[in-house]
Amino acid sequence: MANENRSALADIVPEKYNFYQLLELIYKNEGKQDYLDKELSPDDELICFSASGSLAFPHSDLTSLYQNDDGRFHLAINFLGLQGSQSPLPGFYLEPLAWEYSQDEAGLNNFLDLFNHRDVTLLHRIWRKYRYYISFKDRGNDPFSQRMFALVGLEKAAIRGTLNVNHTKMLAYAGMLSGTSRSQEVLSGIIAHCFDLSDVNINPLQPRIVPIPEDQQTNLGISNSQLGDTFVIGDYLHDCSSKFTLCLGNLSIKRYLSFLPTGDNYQPLKNFVSFILRDQFAFDITLSLASDQITTMNLSDDVSCLLGWTSFIGEVPVNPNVTICVRE
Repeated sequence: MANENRSALADIVPEKYNFYQLLELIYKNEGKQDYLDKELSPDDELICFSASGSLAFPHSDLTSLYQNDDGRFHLAINFLGLQGSQSPLPGFYLEPLAWEYSQDEAGLNNFLDLFNHRDVTLLHRIWRKYRYYISFKDRGNDPFSQRMFALVGLEKAAIRGTLNVNHTKMLAYAGMLSGTSRSQEVLSGIIAHCFDLSDVNINPLQPRIVPIPEDQQTNLGISNSQLGDTFVIGDYLHDCSSKFTLCLGNLSIKRYLSFLPTGDNYQPLKNFVSFILRDQFAFDITLSLASDQITTMNLSDDVSCLLGWTSFIGEVPVNPNVTICVRE
């Protein structure tokens, strides 16, 4: 069994605390993390910073921390300041300051701390600005995430409400979604990530029949009858450039049922694909069950006897799937 003289772990030794880590913990513990996103007056700031005036070699970034009766914290640091061993001032300025500091005299040290406090406050804000994982808030409610939502097209909360997905997952694709192109790799990757799917593929160039509007049909001697230009026989044409098939494979029976037209994920997936597409292509959805999820039809089972969805007569086919026409 360990004795009382054992060495302490780094996370319980005061000198081992990182400056930035300590500040984040203080704001979090006090429930005032929103202060970090605001421009506050000095009277409203939670932490007052000062610099150590000692010329001794600092053994840590932090010297002391205490809390006043009014709730404000006072933190003394070693790594930045106009006085102390890290000061850029000449030695003949620092030696009198060090003597005052050693004698617990306020004097010029307190005056210089007016500037030290502002410098350290700005340093912490700069550090947070370029560390998105620190400033990120749940559901992307931090200012930077809101700007990223604007790039994606989801700046307004009302628009985000139309997409029943985890919107913060879309922030990882803000650069791709803000562009003009939508490759099949990008589209399948975003869908897989936002819906937690392991096997998503897109088959492009699917054939479809496109009806020709009546005012664009050929009417001999009257309109649309110029050979090689507007002349078309019939009232429809075959097209392979405006339709694709979204294939979701290796689905469990639970996820498979959720993506059927009667399931909970069908409408969110349909709206999501429509939102991220630049051009409103027609598309189908093909759902494939994982091999270990296939069962024979049992009339007493509500899951395995859904006609057209999960029911199989005789031998179950290999890789059974169903194709749903979403937009023709």
